[in-house]
Amino acid sequence: MPHQILGNLASWYDHAKDNPKCVYSVNLNDPFFDHRDIHFILDLDAKEIFDDEVNYVTVNVGKKRSRGRDFEDRITIDAKHIQEHGIDAVLTYARGEDRNPELYKYQAQWSLKGGHLYPQNPSWQKGSWEGVTLSPPAASRIIEFEANLDEMKASGITRATVQIRYPKYAQEKEENIHISPARRESLVEKRIFTDPDAKGYAYRVIFNHKKEGKLALPWSAQVGDNYIYAAIPEELFVDEEFTEKLKEAEKEAVRNSAETVLDKFEELF
Repeated sequence: MPHQILGNLASWYDHAKDNPKCVYSVNLNDPFFDHRDIHFILDLDAKEIFDDEVNYVTVNVGKKRSRGRDFEDRITIDAKHIQEHGIDAVLTYARGEDRNPELYKYQAQWSLKGGHLYPQNPSWQKGSWEGVTLSPPAASRIIEFEANLDEMKASGITRATVQIRYPKYAQEKEENIHISPARRESLVEKRIFTDPDAKGYAYRVIFNHKKEGKLALPWSAQVGDNYIYAAIPEELFVDEEFTEKLKEAEKEAVRNSAETVLDKFEELF
C-alpha cells in the first residue's frame, strides 16, 4: 500500500531524537523486503496472431503465504503492450512474512476475436522463477493453392476451390480458397490457425464447370505440407461414370454440410 508523506525530515528528527520509542533502525536486507520479478514471455509465434486471432491474454497469478493474505495479481498482454514493452510482461512479488517454499501458480486465458474466451475455465499451472513462456492457443499456417489457368480454360473450368477442414479450439473449422482464370492468379495463399497439436488438415478440390456444374474430388489428408495443387484428373470429361461420381459427391456435400470430416483422418492428430 503506497503512502506519501511530505515534510522536513530534519525537523521531525529533532523533535523525536530523544524518544527511544520513535527512533529505531530497520535492516533492509531482511528477507521481509525481498521482491522477485515474475516474467511472462510470449512465444515468438504468438506475436503474429494478435492481428488476426487474439485481442489479449490475461494471466492470473497466485501464491499461498505462510502468514497474512495470499498473494494475488494479474497482468494483461495485448498488441499495445507488445508495441511498447515487447513480448515480456513482468509482475513483482513481495515476500513479506511469507516462508512458504511453494512456487506460485498461474492461469492464462486468451480473448479471441468475436468476444470468445479460450479456454473457458483455464487450469492452474505451476510457475517458475526463471520465467514462463506463454504459448499461443493456435498455430499459424499459410496455405498455398495453385492451378494451371490454361488447362482450366481448355477444360471449361471457370473456378477451382480448395475446401479445407482443420481443428481449431477443439472444433472443426472450414476455409475455402479460390482460383479463377478471370482473375489471372495462378497461385493464391491464405493464413489459417489450427490447434497447436494438429499435424495437418483435410482438403478436397472442387471444380466449377461451365456445363457440368460443381465437381468435387475426394477428401485427402495433408500432413507437414501447406501446398496444394489443383490437378485436373485425366478421367474427367472422358469417363462419364467418373464425372457423374464427382457431381454426386458435390450434391452429397451440400446435403450433409455439417458432416464431420476430420474423424476420417487419424493421422492428422
